[in-house]
Amino acid sequence: MIRTLFAVVALLLAMPVFAGDGSGVRERLARPAVLRGSFAQSRHLQGFHNPLVSQGEFVVARDRGVLWETRKPFPSTTVIGKDRVLTRHADGTSEVVVDNAHAPAASMANALMLALLGGDVDALSKSFALKETDLPAGAWRLELSPRGSALARVFTRIVLQGDRYVRSVHLDEKGGDSTDIEFQSISETPAQLDAAEAKQFE
Repeated sequence: MIRTLFAVVALLLAMPVFAGDGSGVRERLARPAVLRGSFAQSRHLQGFHNPLVSQGEFVVARDRGVLWETRKPFPSTTVIGKDRVLTRHADGTSEVVVDNAHAPAASMANALMLALLGGDVDALSKSFALKETDLPAGAWRLELSPRGSALARVFTRIVLQGDRYVRSVHLDEKGGDSTDIEFQSISETPAQLDAAEAKQFE
């Protein structure tokens, strides 16, 4: 479940290429080649009073994928690329979470992320119904409801809010769990991946 969450977060961070029913949001969002920032994530599980909280940094490179670096409570890096989703742990070990070549069904969320990055509106419109709401001061709210796809078996609703950037994401899961993610310190510079970041995608 958490791996699917990483992939969906990657989709949402790539929203600048979105079009169709979300055309108003598209006009407001920045379209940088590389976007960086920090995140604070709270995951609310059924039966637990306190949420699971994590913090870290992210890098979105539209032509490469997403680096999702968790700093707290346990350091790890998840690399969401064209062909796979890979997690690297603090002890130096790594784990391939999704490999398109060996698990095509499991790679569905990853493929959807790439559709967003590539501006494949046809693919996106088959997966989500969109409801866009204008908010004060140039802000917006976009609700994504899964259509008859595999995502509908995982998520009941995804809600984004933002302005020039996606500022928050709320995910409601089929089983009653939910996740809230806040994005901060968002920057379009440096405009390219550095050598260490580029190496993560190799």
